[in-house]
Amino acid sequence: MDRLEISKLRLRCEIGFSSHEIGKLQDIVVSLVLHVDCRRAGVSDRVEDTVNYRTITKAIINHIDGKQFNLIEKIAEDIAQICIVIYGISRVRVTVDKPSALRFVDNVSIQIRRSSADYPQPVVYLSLGSNIEPSKNIKAALSLLKTRTCVVSTSKAFRTPPFGYDKQAEFLNIAVKVITTYNPFEFKSIVIGDIESALGRVRDPGNKNGPRTIDIDISFWGDLIICNNNVCKNGATSKCDQESTPLQIPDTDSLKRPHVIVPLADLSPSYLHPVTQEPLSSIAQHLTKKDDFRKAFDTVDIYS
Repeated sequence: MDRLEISKLRLRCEIGFSSHEIGKLQDIVVSLVLHVDCRRAGVSDRVEDTVNYRTITKAIINHIDGKQFNLIEKIAEDIAQICIVIYGISRVRVTVDKPSALRFVDNVSIQIRRSSADYPQPVVYLSLGSNIEPSKNIKAALSLLKTRTCVVSTSKAFRTPPFGYDKQAEFLNIAVKVITTYNPFEFKSIVIGDIESALGRVRDPGNKNGPRTIDIDISFWGDLIICNNNVCKNGATSKCDQESTPLQIPDTDSLKRPHVIVPLADLSPSYLHPVTQEPLSSIAQHLTKKDDFRKAFDTVDIYS
């Protein structure tokens, strides 16, 4: 197997948990060794036939630069997951250096080796919504997600009218792409359950569409279809009781509700819905009746 090396990518982020480190940008240095097959590109001289290291480098910069982490171990793991799960690299070696991490020491570093066997789970898409201090609670939910998963990217935040119960404030809705080592059932009970509990989510049994501090749903789990807590094959969903399903993936609202599909399509417009095999952009255009589905709702800047 050939090796593509990216050496000494210099980034700045908030890294550390000591009082003198919190809120301060520090230098880190990232180096990668990607195990790839370069034979086809060596013959064709076409970038399409090889790994585009510019694209991978930009993804790492966007994920790390200016962000907050406690440990360089987390940074290394996130980078390995991005390379393998998002870009299909079979094996990777990631080194993260933290210069001047300790007095009298030039450098502290972590080096990890990972392969596709370490990350059997696919890319996961989540839908988040809130109408109680929505900017604050969605940002808090994202921060908590980052401690439990690798958050790859987020959609714009869309302001949407309430559904099912009109006498409440408007919502903010976003979609999030993550990579996780949990299975779907663990993710729902452990990750989502813990985050919703931490942010004070209260469910009113008499009004399932009422106000909430945060609502997190699994919209897609790769191309997996789960109904009635059973894994179904594509095309078998008609046999499942979708109304009483404890865990339903894909979320059926992704084919019915504009406030769900628009953030998802904003995040990954060409992603194919596992049930209908339609691009999310086409579903969003159909449900909003707009060619530019992103204009169906106003957007709010919650990330700056």
